[in-house]
Amino acid sequence: MPRVVVYLDEVRCHDTEDKTGKDDVYVIGAVKTSDSKTSEGFVTRPINIDDDETLKFGPGGGYVFDEQLPRNGLFQIEMTALDEDTAKTASDYEQAKKAIDKALATVPNPRVAAVGSLTVEAADAAVRLDKDDELGTLLKPFSVSQIPDGWTLHRWDFEEEGLGWSTWKYEILYWVGKF
Repeated sequence: MPRVVVYLDEVRCHDTEDKTGKDDVYVIGAVKTSDSKTSEGFVTRPINIDDDETLKFGPGGGYVFDEQLPRNGLFQIEMTALDEDTAKTASDYEQAKKAIDKALATVPNPRVAAVGSLTVEAADAAVRLDKDDELGTLLKPFSVSQIPDGWTLHRWDFEEEGLGWSTWKYEILYWVGKF
């Protein structure tokens, strides 16, 4: 069975959501598979970022999934990017991660196509207690057999053009590896 790895690398900001200064972007999510090997949830720490900056993820980012999967297996990367509007403590992020893990544990045999975004819903309930701004959501399915050997770079673009006051444009780079 091939080993599949997901690595959350960096965020690129082209336009912040907060027009009065920098955004504090963080990502919540998990990787779910068709054979019940699900990552623990992950919650990155906020990245204080401004227009035209590119920054690497720190704690909570990096390697978010590393499992052996069947060659004919499926998996889905689920992530939501948010702009933190009210400062949180490390404990708040741990609570969010626990909520994601608990939601994942309630699904006895997750099927990528059928489960939807339980991870994102759980994270939404845990982290958005202070109404942080949701910048974008990614639900990206993969077939293990379709991934080339080695690392492949993936880009997740999200933006809001809006009416001018609350707009943003970001991209997040992440790697998927099969070995």
